[in-house]
Amino acid sequence: MTGLSLLQWALLGAGAFMAGFSKIALPGASLLTPAFCALALDARQSTAVVLGLFILGDIFAISYYRHAFSRRIVAPVMPSLILGLILGGAFLYFVTDSGLRILIALILLAMTAYSIWDRRKKKKGNARAASGRTVKQIGQMGPGGRLLYGVLGGFGTMTANVGGPFVYLYLFRMDLSVKDFLSANAWIFFFCNLLKLPVSAGLDLFSLDTLEKVALLAVFLVPGVGAGILLVKKISRELFEWIVYLFTVISALSLLR
Repeated sequence: MTGLSLLQWALLGAGAFMAGFSKIALPGASLLTPAFCALALDARQSTAVVLGLFILGDIFAISYYRHAFSRRIVAPVMPSLILGLILGGAFLYFVTDSGLRILIALILLAMTAYSIWDRRKKKKGNARAASGRTVKQIGQMGPGGRLLYGVLGGFGTMTANVGGPFVYLYLFRMDLSVKDFLSANAWIFFFCNLLKLPVSAGLDLFSLDTLEKVALLAVFLVPGVGAGILLVKKISRELFEWIVYLFTVISALSLLR
């Protein structure tokens, strides 16, 4: 536990706060957690710490949204997410620390470009539904779309904990209410992060020191959960999307320094 400066602990604390906040109210803010942690630790250490923080946040989120779980939304994308996790785990055997940082940044920038293009396409076609609409039929997205979003989401979250935006795109296609969106997001990543545990352990990413860090950082995560609960009923979908884009660019640029 020794050897970390006050600045490093401040960065880790900020990452923990955003992990709790993002799981409850603003999933896009989760992009800041791996960025903050990667600035404080080497990429492999930060990947393990972020995974631990996200699992803690997931537990709070699925408890808060326990009555809004929908298998029709979560189940179809899980097989491709698992495939992405497997591919990401294999990739970690061959990447260097600096290479992983570059990969994180490129993933974030690519997701931003695709998300903005997709948003503009929907806006031009007047296809966006009101925030309170019920779930559309899953069949509107074909197997190829679910495969694309799932594999990229699983690969991104396994290698750098940044697979979220591809899952957000999948959920946006369902035209969910804010509550249903956040519930589905929480359950998808709870399952996804649990599946990552044995893979991460097999890669020797976890140690007693890592677990101690996660336990201490829970002090910062819980206030983030509280802040998220206060915000969740007030945020609009449009604001949510643009904050996601902003967080993605900031995270990518910080890792390319």
